[in-house]
Amino acid sequence: PTGGELTVDVVGVRNLPTVGQGNEAKHMDPVVLVILGDQAHTTMPKFQATNATYNEQFKFTLTERDVGKRLMVQVASKGNERNPVGQVNFPIKKLLQVGEVQGWYHIKDDQGVEIRGYDPKSGLNQASHAAVKVVIRCKTDGSAPGPSASAGPLAPQDQPQAGIGVVWSVANGNRLYVEAFANVSAGQEAGMLKGDELVAVNGASIIRRDGSVVAFDEVVKMITGPVGSVVELTLNRNGSSVVIPVTRRSVPKT
Repeated sequence: PTGGELTVDVVGVRNLPTVGQGNEAKHMDPVVLVILGDQAHTTMPKFQATNATYNEQFKFTLTERDVGKRLMVQVASKGNERNPVGQVNFPIKKLLQVGEVQGWYHIKDDQGVEIRGYDPKSGLNQASHAAVKVVIRCKTDGSAPGPSASAGPLAPQDQPQAGIGVVWSVANGNRLYVEAFANVSAGQEAGMLKGDELVAVNGASIIRRDGSVVAFDEVVKMITGPVGSVVELTLNRNGSSVVIPVTRRSVPKT
């Protein structure tokens, strides 16, 4: 037989928009739909949620006919699944090549525009990127395209590198500050500013209790990840805490 298996772990969603207008606006009852051709799965709904955790796993059977298809991960409100708020698409061919992808991914509408949702800290809608967190793994039987059974998934150093296009400087006891941006910088486009101090990555503080900072190489590893995934940076900006989600982009290997 030819083909394999695709496993999708739906971890959670965040910064979802409210539905309705004015006084009628309310938080949605989010569900996540995972679709491959005529195979489809849906998470259990969460109610009146901006952020939600699911930790549900779904499995799909892969055949040669699926190689040219896309896995669709959609976020919708319960009862209105036919009109999703947004989605992320993953080409099966690429998934087979890399073996595994994971992270936060910004959801987009059918025109490719990123959805911006509710920010609980500011109380404002359209303030933060709406995103879904998934872990996707492909396992083939060796006859379908993709990593062979003996080789396994591509090693991290062989996968496309993805970063945020920021140049860091070290000062004030090894603290990390934004010094400059690359010509095309995902960090700058997301709202980072020169002089911002990096405090945490995906909620994990880089400053230890004794005031020392995690080694720079370790911080770089925390920031880099799969192309298109989202890394959440907590910054100190003039004494105020700012949280900025940044979509990683390919960067040249050095």
